[in-house]
Amino acid sequence: MARAMTKTRPERPRSTTPSAAGLPSPGGAALYAAYHDDLGGFETHRAAMAWIEPGARVVDVGCSTGFFARHLVEEKGCRVIGIERDARAAAEARKACERVYVGNLEDPTFLEAIDSQGDVIFFGDVLEHLGDPRPVLLRAHEWLTSGGFLICSVPNVAYWKIRFELLRGRFEYQDVGILDRTHLRFYTRKSFERLIGEVGYRIVEVSPVCSDRDPLGFRLPRPERPPSRVGAALALRWPGLFATQYLFRALPVQPREREGVRSA
Repeated sequence: MARAMTKTRPERPRSTTPSAAGLPSPGGAALYAAYHDDLGGFETHRAAMAWIEPGARVVDVGCSTGFFARHLVEEKGCRVIGIERDARAAAEARKACERVYVGNLEDPTFLEAIDSQGDVIFFGDVLEHLGDPRPVLLRAHEWLTSGGFLICSVPNVAYWKIRFELLRGRFEYQDVGILDRTHLRFYTRKSFERLIGEVGYRIVEVSPVCSDRDPLGFRLPRPERPPSRVGAALALRWPGLFATQYLFRALPVQPREREGVRSA
């Protein structure tokens, strides 16, 4: 399970709307980065950092303003390559990343042009923004060094609050969170495990994360900040109900094991 890392708050970005590498961004990455700063979404990145060795080469897919890259560089001495669609966010990310590729992951030409490699390929809150994530995950095989692995975080659409709203006949999109209005795909643990297996990876570790500061729905006037320890404990005990996100670490299967892997 995930271990805690140094709780340094990420630097506040300058732009004003959410972004991901494959997301048609209206104009920036601030709402996304602010979510990970003020609203607890950075819990997933803390958990991911525990899986990354000091000095590792990391490809940060959907690097936004480089807020996570800065943590990797400053706290673990990592070398980071970024991939980001939003040009203004990418310009900020270059302060922490050795290189930033700017373009749309769903553009096959751009995808083929990415030729960097990493010990870790980090898909942090990205795959749910892609209409079909399989071409990107297949291409990521070429980005991995020998012995490298993927880290993927995706929202858990089976979180209890989403289930409760569905019982009430509601499915309302929001600015951030599980029902972010820019999400094109929704995953449970099982459906994501099935996807990752279809594109030639084997999950070796799963960490459920609860970034909800009010995980029991009491509508507290001043919810806990950072996210509740109660939520973290509930996510470990009943992840299907109380995890707001899942973090997966996955290895590429050996070539002889990859026979029958579907290509996009």
